[in-house]
Amino acid sequence: MKTRKTKQSQAARRGRRYLPGAGIALALVALIGCNGDNMFSGENSTSRPRVDVIAPAVVLSGDSFQVRLDAQAPRGLARIDLSISGALFRDTSVLVPGAGNTASPVFRYRLPDLFAGGIMVVMARVVDKAGVSSPAVVDTVTAIMRTQ
Repeated sequence: MKTRKTKQSQAARRGRRYLPGAGIALALVALIGCNGDNMFSGENSTSRPRVDVIAPAVVLSGDSFQVRLDAQAPRGLARIDLSISGALFRDTSVLVPGAGNTASPVFRYRLPDLFAGGIMVVMARVVDKAGVSSPAVVDTVTAIMRTQ
């Protein structure tokens, strides 16, 4: 006995032919929508701590200058780290147990009168109460020897 192909079975076969392509398209849309963040672990760009460095572009020898860090952590700030290297070397960690979700500490420094001029590298990061660290943020400050 011979079976006949009906219009319905032909349509079903065509639909199955496009099914893998539709699955790939759906997966691409989901990946693009999450910007590479893992939306299921709780660790994404909206929950990670972050810090901005505000520092002068140029500092002369013997002058004082300040560096401000604007820190944010949705789960609460625990620690702020600042490191300066170059004409001046400083490493500072500040515990901020009662700071809440934001803080803007200002660090004041004075350049020595004599040093080899060049670039100072300012690096900062923030750690939240869950122990998650922000990416390190780096800025540069030009240190110039004052001429007499």
